Amino acid sequence: MQPFGRLKRLQGPFSVAVTVVAAYLTLGISLTGVSNILGYELGLDALSRLLLLTALLVSGLFFYTAWHLKEERFSLPAALVMLGFLAAALLVQRNILLDWLFVQAAATTGALLAAYHAERPEQVQAALRYLVAITLACACLFLVFVLADVYQTNREESVARLITAFLTLATGILIAAFPLHFWLPSLAKQTSPLTVGFLTSVNSIVVIGLFLRTQQHFPWLLSDTHNLTVLSAGGTIAALVGALLALSQTDLRRLLAYASISNLGSILVGLATFSKLGLIGAIFTTINHPLSLALLFICAAVLGRIAKKDGAALTDVPGRMVLMYIGLGVGALSLVGVPPFSGFVGKWMIYEAALAYSGYFTVGLLLASVVLFLAFVRYFYQISSRVSSITVIGYRWLFLPILILGLTNLILGLYPAPLISWLTQAIAGLQPIVGGP
Repeated sequence: MQPFGRLKRLQGPFSVAVTVVAAYLTLGISLTGVSNILGYELGLDALSRLLLLTALLVSGLFFYTAWHLKEERFSLPAALVMLGFLAAALLVQRNILLDWLFVQAAATTGALLAAYHAERPEQVQAALRYLVAITLACACLFLVFVLADVYQTNREESVARLITAFLTLATGILIAAFPLHFWLPSLAKQTSPLTVGFLTSVNSIVVIGLFLRTQQHFPWLLSDTHNLTVLSAGGTIAALVGALLALSQTDLRRLLAYASISNLGSILVGLATFSKLGLIGAIFTTINHPLSLALLFICAAVLGRIAKKDGAALTDVPGRMVLMYIGLGVGALSLVGVPPFSGFVGKWMIYEAALAYSGYFTVGLLLASVVLFLAFVRYFYQISSRVSSITVIGYRWLFLPILILGLTNLILGLYPAPLISWLTQAIAGLQPIVGGP
């Protein structure tokens, strides 16, 4: 058994090394060349490269934290397999059906990751609920491609609307957008913070990227502005309801789950504008979303470990670790969209783009941000009255992912111009679907 124990200890450094090597290779891939492997064209456009690098950064920090915390409920091999499927979804070019199949494989692996080391029936039920959600998303995607073939022959507007509806449903289920979020709150409560943080942050990057690629693959879906109006209204409602549900939460993990739902609603509104400003804002927020969530869930994982070790409630712990306390604050402010953090930049562009279409959408998004801010203020007020001595012994090396994520959120908020310039060039390939200012 000793060799197996040694191999288990090597999982952490091996996983981190894999993400570092993958990031290096991603930077080295030409954006103009395409490789043909087993009959499939592999390559990266500028947008896919940016999304993949973000996914690799966040994944590497989750792996590093799981390694140092010796988190038994986070299966590093399963997480690596899931990351591999998601990377393949971005690498395969000109085969949108295969891309979505890779996402489905990644989500199925994620369900196994959620069920890993389950000790109670509630934990198994949460993983099964996620598996049901994946099955529903798969059915919706199947109908998308069946109906796309039908539309190619009859060109009926009603068919195009059905395609948009099923594509939106599949995307909404996979990223847990309201009202399709039924799997996320229970998963957040019943699984480890690292598991649910990894699933929600890394998966959302690739799903939103593929949603854009699918719209480009079927540009005729955008000929009906009714579809975009419905998506904008749905995104606004999702942002508002997610924030309102977050306001009533006392459990940190469920609070973060509903905050994620609210933030994803804002992203959907930005995507629905399909203007240059709205698209840049949506992608900027898509990049900020996992960076902020990772920071919050990593802090929650460390605090949960200390609470378990000391027998304290999770709300009793944050004041005892100043770094974790600061990390929670930075992540929350960035996710809400408060300056000077990166979340503000993307959301402000979404507000402006939405205002060009309807002031109601902008008012709804602003109200959602205010309510979500109050939800975090309420939680921090609860824990601020329980501040005790500072404890960092045994968790010194965990300052690294918190420092990296915190500084990234701050730097992108203070100096967003380079990323905005990069995004402007990246969406040039999406020009057929980008309109407006």
